[in-house]
Amino acid sequence: MVTSADFQRLRELWADRHGATQEQWHELFRRVEAVLRRARILEGLDRADMVQGYFCDRVLCGRGASIPDHEAALLAWFQRYQLDQLSRERPGDLSWDESCEGCQGAPVVDAPDPGAELFRHQRAARISAFFESLSEDERVLLQVSHCDGESVLSVQDQYRIRSAHYRSKQLGIVLGRNTLPEEWGRSKIGRMVAELGLRIDATMGEDLLQVFRLLCERARQWWEARA
Repeated sequence: MVTSADFQRLRELWADRHGATQEQWHELFRRVEAVLRRARILEGLDRADMVQGYFCDRVLCGRGASIPDHEAALLAWFQRYQLDQLSRERPGDLSWDESCEGCQGAPVVDAPDPGAELFRHQRAARISAFFESLSEDERVLLQVSHCDGESVLSVQDQYRIRSAHYRSKQLGIVLGRNTLPEEWGRSKIGRMVAELGLRIDATMGEDLLQVFRLLCERARQWWEARA
């Protein structure tokens, strides 16, 4: 049972999320998950996948200022999110930004002490170096498609990137619905995750959220300097 005090705490964390510590992100995820346990899941969808996807898309990577006023509002937003997933034009392929890239059987990571604040400091330099190794087209795909939520096709047309869908799969931000963890592990991001010493698994790992958050932070810095 989520009390009014619990939900108020959720609202506070949600409002301050862009400046949140890793511990606060983990707390926010637990509180959002507690509310969404009560949600009705549409046929053909998996609850854990949808909760993780919603959190990554709408909370972790979301840039809107809206905050749910009450449980019913959050449940309604989650219902619309599920409908969005079912109505996608290309249901056979999901991008990381579309489904948190930790959903629909996508690979994720598991590591000891995922809540350690040192994770950011220990991994940020390696993640930044990885970003620097990407081509400009790959950086655009990461920033605009994954971090900002534009479709790969839209990014391909707008920025004239050839074979954008294929290149997104090679990068690791788009995967087939039946992609296995070991297959994603061969993508560029998957290999980088393995080099960080994180075990690729088929369950949602909090460290993977941190990896993608750090990637998006670095991509945003590059994008703003590029403008």
